Amino acid sequence: MRSTAEIDKEWLRLKPKIAEIKGDKCFYCGSKAEEYHHIVPRHMGGDNRLENIVPMCSECHKKAHSKRSYRPHEKWGRKEIPKPENFDEVADLYLGNHITLLEAFELSNLKRHTFYKLLGEYQAETGDTRKHRNKGNKHKRN
Repeated sequence: MRSTAEIDKEWLRLKPKIAEIKGDKCFYCGSKAEEYHHIVPRHMGGDNRLENIVPMCSECHKKAHSKRSYRPHEKWGRKEIPKPENFDEVADLYLGNHITLLEAFELSNLKRHTFYKLLGEYQAETGDTRKHRNKGNKHKRN
């Protein structure tokens, strides 16, 4: 997997070319585009391919990143995060203080942001109100 620094460096090199190809109109509302949006974020494995980048005005770009005002739209936005099959088990172990956060990341094969997002959804669905207590995780899995 390429590092974020490598992807950022590539982005700076490609940005002028992307502007030529994609134009200067907001993909969503049609006004003047001032920014570019990675549909699948780079921290979640998104890259700088043309099909992953759309020009946006500041207002639409803000909406695309806002949890409060974001509404999925067929033209832009984040793709739904697939939940790993073992996520419920990992979440239960994590909330029960049987594994560390790093172990939860490893077992679920997720990064921090994605893990916390899915953990919030898991707790909302199940009504689980437990909080992870990071006290050295004395209760290890057997």
